[in-house]
Amino acid sequence: MQRQGERKQVIRSSGAVLAFFIGSGFSSGQEILQFFGAFGTGRGALGLCLSLFLLALCVRRALLDAGNREMEERGGSFSYYCGPVLGVFLEWLAPVFLFLCYCVMLSGSGSLLEEYLGLGPQAGRLLMLGLSLGTVLLGLGRLTEIIGRIGPMIVVLVFALGAICVWQNPESLVRSQQEVLQAGVVPVAGRWELSAILYAGYSILTALPFLEGLGKTLPTRRAKTRCAWYSCGAYGGGGLLLCLGLLSCLPRIAGKGVPTVFLAGQIWAGAGFVFAAVMFAGIYTTAVPMLWSVCHKLCPKEKSLLFRIVAFGVAGGAFFWGRMDFSFLVGTVYPYIGYFGALVMVCMLRKWVSVVCKFHPKFPK
Repeated sequence: MQRQGERKQVIRSSGAVLAFFIGSGFSSGQEILQFFGAFGTGRGALGLCLSLFLLALCVRRALLDAGNREMEERGGSFSYYCGPVLGVFLEWLAPVFLFLCYCVMLSGSGSLLEEYLGLGPQAGRLLMLGLSLGTVLLGLGRLTEIIGRIGPMIVVLVFALGAICVWQNPESLVRSQQEVLQAGVVPVAGRWELSAILYAGYSILTALPFLEGLGKTLPTRRAKTRCAWYSCGAYGGGGLLLCLGLLSCLPRIAGKGVPTVFLAGQIWAGAGFVFAAVMFAGIYTTAVPMLWSVCHKLCPKEKSLLFRIVAFGVAGGAFFWGRMDFSFLVGTVYPYIGYFGALVMVCMLRKWVSVVCKFHPKFPK
């Protein structure tokens, strides 16, 4: 009975981690195109696999370390992994990055409803702001339960869209490199290896505060390990199939701000509207943990009046800055965050090696 309860908690937590990574960039296809698809089929797929493997290792490490005594004494995960100087700097820089990403989420929701439902951009931003703010005020426990149900559903639909696109245009994958150049897709980095590292770095840097809180709710080491591999495995599988699907339809999506919704509409008239709704849910599942992480950093006491005031203030500021262009932000803000995230991954690796050397009998003390 206890193991069954743990299994349900792992599945729910895996869905929450998965939902965190699925935002406007992933569900729109822009993230996958600019980080991986721009390098063609072979190198794009290799880059995605490398990136998600690195991400899974970091997610597992973050969940395992969450709540240990040394991390609590040092004041958080960034100080624990990166030391007192760089760590404190990142502790306060990370909320700034999360705030910028939350602005991107609001911008993406506004652009989505404007382009596909004919509403003004302010309507989409206001709707996303209200939904995310309301969920954050409910607390992390309720947040995990809500978004944990949405993430797997989005991945299933992304799987279906990617599979249908590949099935309809398999020959396009062979000449994807030439079509990438013709479509004008610009990669975020000069090499696919660097792009993969930046994507993993961006993802772990923005997720680390959320993972620190989530890891405290998982009871055992086995549960935390399964949560990491389940969530990142599903995310990587969905991303790989979506990447191949987008590459197989490059001539049709050239210049489209939200290519996934366009392709869904090409497959079936009503599917565009359905996928637009799914994408909005994907933005929601990422916007909520990001907003919560920023507010929790500024005020750890979730039930206090100050936390609510901070949440309203952060959401209001993000609404103002959310007027920035969506597709431009995906290709600029995310890579810069990725460089800092890559530094965090190096620090996590160094910390893991030092812990192994300290406690393993085969290593010198």
